[in-house]
Amino acid sequence: MEKKIKLQLQTHNSSGARISVVRNNGRSALPTAMLIEVLIRLPVKYILKFRCVAKAWRDLIGSPLFIQRHLKHDRKQKVLLVKRKIGERHGPKSPRYGEGTERNTITYTSIGIHGPCNGLVCISAGEIVFLCNPSLREFKLIPPLEWPDFTNDLFPYQCGFGFDPVSGIYKVVNLANLYNVMVEDILVYYLYDSASNSWKQVKAKVPELCNPLDFELTFKGTMYSYIIKSPDNDPFIFCFDICTEAFRQIDFYDDFSPSEGGIRLMELNDSLAFVRYKKYKNEAQEMEIWAMEEYGIKESWTKQFVFGPYPVICPLLFLKNDLLLVESDNGQLVVCEIYGNQFDRLQFHGLRHSLSAVVIEESLISLDKIIASHR
Repeated sequence: MEKKIKLQLQTHNSSGARISVVRNNGRSALPTAMLIEVLIRLPVKYILKFRCVAKAWRDLIGSPLFIQRHLKHDRKQKVLLVKRKIGERHGPKSPRYGEGTERNTITYTSIGIHGPCNGLVCISAGEIVFLCNPSLREFKLIPPLEWPDFTNDLFPYQCGFGFDPVSGIYKVVNLANLYNVMVEDILVYYLYDSASNSWKQVKAKVPELCNPLDFELTFKGTMYSYIIKSPDNDPFIFCFDICTEAFRQIDFYDDFSPSEGGIRLMELNDSLAFVRYKKYKNEAQEMEIWAMEEYGIKESWTKQFVFGPYPVICPLLFLKNDLLLVESDNGQLVVCEIYGNQFDRLQFHGLRHSLSAVVIEESLISLDKIIASHR
């Protein structure tokens, strides 16, 4: 005869909830602490199913303590979120627009993905801005932002997304076109925070800037953007501190020249880094990887690798310290091996110069909670 196994949940004032596994007449108790250690190792999709076991499980999984423990646990499984523009010339094996994703599709001519922070990303589509948790399939439209009439149609909005660990607030920085909003080195921008669920206008004194600003990297509580300075054309990294809401700049090494090609800011080995490449080059090219070994010290910029040549339009991000995700010359997503010469083409295409990507830690943070909890 098959042995019967069932779960019982008990609550004790002294030790909290305990999960008891009953097998025939024997019983072994699983304390809450042990249950948490088991659950935080699981992917989000399985944890969500366990909410149906019992109310005690649902309450535990939805508790702030468990959500933070799950977020901080070092799991190997991550989510790669890729943005692309599509056309009619993609390969037959490339995932097509709308295949099983109609409910999670945004159709705008220009879309940016910003972040990630704690498993969340910000998706900007012109003046429309969403917060998104891909693991929970949650999208939340934040209040619309009304820009003045002088914003430029070519580069009307630049955006950044980050988390303030001191206040526990998520923030979105949104800027109009720099050519129109800067007067005597004063930059006008708008700042959204999840505490008030609203925007505020801010003015800040910054160096004169000449290229459109978009924060392409969020790293260690700071947003970063590669900037060419006017009028002497000295490039630097423009930074926005998420906690203090202050701008600053990080300089490149002395003989750095923007004419040598494109720059993509990245994180490498827990350091600020960038990949140097030739923009719009239609043949195989070598790429350089530089890292700042002492944060904020321009003399500490060190060339780490030179690798290739590869047929690359633009580097995107590091998947691992030795694997670089790039867009190839035909708009295909490709993984490059830095130490070897592996060039693995993935079955994912987009229009040329349209791909961007972020790697996201799975997260149980609900968008409704992070906004509603501060109201």
